[in-house]
Order: sequence, then structure tokens, then C-alpha cells
Amino acid sequence: MKKYLDVFQMNFKNARVFQLAFVLSFLAIPVQLVITYFFWQRILPASGSTVISANNIVSYFLYVDILQLGFAPAMYVTYDLWQKINQGTLLVWLNRPINYPFMIFCQSLSDHLLQTYLPLFCVEILAALLGNPFTIGSFALGLLSALLGFVLLFEIQFTIGCLTFWLKNVLVVRDVLMSVLFILGGLVIPLDLTPVLIQKIAFLTPIPAVYYFPARLLAGQLDPKTILQNFALQGFWCLGLGLLIAILWRSGTRDKVTYGA
Repeated sequence: MKKYLDVFQMNFKNARVFQLAFVLSFLAIPVQLVITYFFWQRILPASGSTVISANNIVSYFLYVDILQLGFAPAMYVTYDLWQKINQGTLLVWLNRPINYPFMIFCQSLSDHLLQTYLPLFCVEILAALLGNPFTIGSFALGLLSALLGFVLLFEIQFTIGCLTFWLKNVLVVRDVLMSVLFILGGLVIPLDLTPVLIQKIAFLTPIPAVYYFPARLLAGQLDPKTILQNFALQGFWCLGLGLLIAILWRSGTRDKVTYGA
């Protein structure tokens, strides 16, 4: 376990080298929020929608933007695994006394924690100073939901990467799935404002549990019953995809890992 902790800590140390890039990556968020506010403030009255206000939408997209930046490390998992399998360099890692999927997860997780939790904490403190209600309990639940959302995205990306054992180019599969994620995951428009059919399709998949539910929870826009359903959904998909990864990894590394070597 120590070697995985070392990997985890190493990423934190490396982040110091890129402090400026880390700060600059968040500077675009205020501009995006201003544009989002005026856009929805104009659209909602015209549509007659009473489901959600412009202020709620801005609050929702604030957390979505932070989560997108914090989840970025998981977005490279498919490409990294695809490259290692096709180049045959994965064999080097398989001959070492480590669990490769867990090592990659530790690397991605350290980046996620650094890029997500500190900005979220700063946003919550600022919101509290401006008079918005803040409770440690609700914030902790939001952080837990964000962590599970990251785990889900990592598992989705790693599952696609594992398909490289049988498919030559899985990047097309990844790109298609990411397009679906943008539509059904609440990244373009909150699912509340989409047609009922789209909502039903989305909730049959793990996609809303990646961004939509964590952002709504952090924004304080979920009731207790929905929060429990959210965690049940996230837990179910985390366990299911984790089991699928274990099956694919064992099968792929057993008789197909020499592909590209």
C-alpha cells in the first residue's frame, strides 16, 4: 500500500511546479457565469419556465465548471491506456509488483482532490460571507458525491480503455460517449429543463451521477429523498463498473496483452 501512497503524494508535490497554470485554469469561470446568468435571465421569462430560476442555474453551473476542471485527470485515462496497450509498454507495468489500475487511480485521485476540494471550499466560504446558508453536513455530502462522481468518470474511462485489448481504436468510442455525457450529464443544460423522455433515458445510465447530481447537491438544490437516491445510484454504478473493470482487465491481460508488443 505504501507504493500507492507514494504515487498519491508525488502528484501533490508535482502540482507545485504548475501553480500558475492551476490558478489560471479557474479564471475563465467568472466570465462563463456572467454570460450564463444573462443568457438564462433572458431565456427563462420568455419560456415561462418556473422549474428553476436564473440564479439557481448560475449556482448550478458554477459547481459544474469546478467539477469539470477537477475531473479532468480522469478524462485522459482512456487515451493513456489505449496508448500503452498498442505500444506494448503495458507489459513493463504488468511485470512490476503493482496493481496498475489502482496505481493510475491514485495518480488521478490526487490531481482531482487538489483541483476540486480547495476551490469548492473557497466558493462555499465566499457564499457564506455573502449571506447564503452553509452547513458542514451538507457540504461534506456534496464533497462525497463529487468524489463518487469522479470515481464513476474514472471507471467509465478505464472501461473504455480496456476495450483496446479487443478493439484497435477505442478513442472513437470515448468521443461518442463524451458527447452523450455532455447532453445527458447536465453539462449543456440542467436535466430539469430537458424533455421527460431524455430525463428517463439519462437516469437509466450512470451519466447523471457524474456531474449533475454532485453539482445539484453542492448548490443545495436537492431534497433529502433525492439525496439518498443519488448516493444509492452512485454506489450502485461504482460497484458495477468496478466489477466490470476487474473482469475486463483480467481477461485482457491474460491472453491479449502482447498486442502491439
